Amino acid sequence: MTNLNKMNKIFNTAGLCFPQDHYMIDPLTRLTDVEKLIAQKHYFTLHAPRQTGKTTYLYALARKLNMQGNYIALVVSFEEAGYEGISISKANEAIIDCIYQMSLEQLPKNFHPQNPQKIKFRNLKNYLKDWAQKMPLPIVL
Repeated sequence: MTNLNKMNKIFNTAGLCFPQDHYMIDPLTRLTDVEKLIAQKHYFTLHAPRQTGKTTYLYALARKLNMQGNYIALVVSFEEAGYEGISISKANEAIIDCIYQMSLEQLPKNFHPQNPQKIKFRNLKNYLKDWAQKMPLPIVL
């Protein structure tokens, strides 16, 4: 790292942190049991106050899992499907679209799920099942 990069780093309190841009502690050192849960095919949740590094941790974990080559890991927010009064079918569509759009940003093309605009999936379960069956590795979502 050059001195110029060090001088441009800042303390970020407004969202996702990137090691090249922000002063930060390696987020993967904080929750060491999560990888064990993934290996055991268990679900896990992260619950903590705002601005404590949850999103930064998930992105770092996904990058690590993808680099190791044992999983296809994708970070997706389902906030678009979480408003009051949304129908189940609209929530499914929103979640499926989020999964697809984030896969375009985070994964190599050969790991992308099917474009939901080309084939209509009736529900999220079918979309995820179709994707998982076509992939050579387990998916961590």
